[in-house]
Amino acid sequence: MEDTRNGVEDAQFLAGSPLRLRILGLLLERGVAEKRELRAEIDASRTTIQRNLVALEEERLIKEVENSTYSHTPIGELVIEEFSNLLDTLELARQWKPLVRWLPAEDGNLDPRVFESAEIVLASEHDPYATVNRHVEAVQSAESIRALLPQIGKQAAETAGRRVNGGELQVEIVFEQSTFDALLEDPHYADALETHIRSPGGAVLAYPGRIPYYLGLIDDLVQVGFADEEGIPRAMVESDAPEARAWAERTYERFRSRSTEAT
Repeated sequence: MEDTRNGVEDAQFLAGSPLRLRILGLLLERGVAEKRELRAEIDASRTTIQRNLVALEEERLIKEVENSTYSHTPIGELVIEEFSNLLDTLELARQWKPLVRWLPAEDGNLDPRVFESAEIVLASEHDPYATVNRHVEAVQSAESIRALLPQIGKQAAETAGRRVNGGELQVEIVFEQSTFDALLEDPHYADALETHIRSPGGAVLAYPGRIPYYLGLIDDLVQVGFADEEGIPRAMVESDAPEARAWAERTYERFRSRSTEAT
């Protein structure tokens, strides 16, 4: 009989049964497994496991290599690997869903896959300064910071300033040009900014365009922060993964290379 199912229906065959995915995953992990081993690992009745083994065998995803001993087929291996990748992607999408509204639309360089293992920090009604506090906490113990800053926060600026002036911290900051100009005219920031520029441990650069998000390379840690239309910090991803660091280095240099050092 001709198989008239399509790819979506084939996907539903697996997606609709975590047990089938579990069987395929175990066989991929072990190579071969006896039916009794599968029963020991899977919380299901013998009849249910047998029914799903038959269904997977009919789809040519597994095969019985000897009496009650099963292995995946080459097609089964390909399917479970790709399906696992899809499940990982969907899990990443689920994790990022709360902060998607804060992501900048114009920067296609931001790839959530780079931050697959990142911690996500969200401001909330009960903790509106969650992202700010996490940033300040990192600044308090850092030895070196490079940062792209669309705007500046007073608490973080004061903490960094004290530590730079005390010789405890090396900081290089890239501001938007408009932010830099505004800071020079603000009595709350002008003197501190001039001191920071003159300090051996501080460097300030001005970027001629828009910086779409906060990016901090704080020792081995990477922070990326997102604000709302009014510049209020709303979300942050934080990671020490090598791939996140590599992305952050490239992104920072992309902005820095077009910036002018303040003197």
